Amino acid sequence: MSLEILCPEHLEAVRAFADRVGPAARADLEERLNYLANYGGAGRTVCRLIQDFAPQSFRFRMCRVPPDGGPPTHWFDGGLIYHGPGSTGGAFPTLAVEVSGDPRPHWSVHT
Repeated sequence: MSLEILCPEHLEAVRAFADRVGPAARADLEERLNYLANYGGAGRTVCRLIQDFAPQSFRFRMCRVPPDGGPPTHWFDGGLIYHGPGSTGGAFPTLAVEVSGDPRPHWSVHT
């Protein structure tokens, strides 16, 4: 797994928030974190997780790991965005538009 947590306090706060929302929310958050950690296949990428301005969300920087073992290089940026019930976009705590229509609290990867 290759996930570099550059905001450990924020991650713990978001995990605590997910726990308060319920077990399905915590499972969803961990599933998305695992997805980012394994993006591109084992050992091929490093995802750097960074605190976002939206309270329950993150920014991330995906880096490729060269086959020769050199240092990772920037590939693309994105967000791991929290979507809460009734969030239609532009309002706290989500500050993002939900297009799937999923009413449950969840996180989604945006690039």
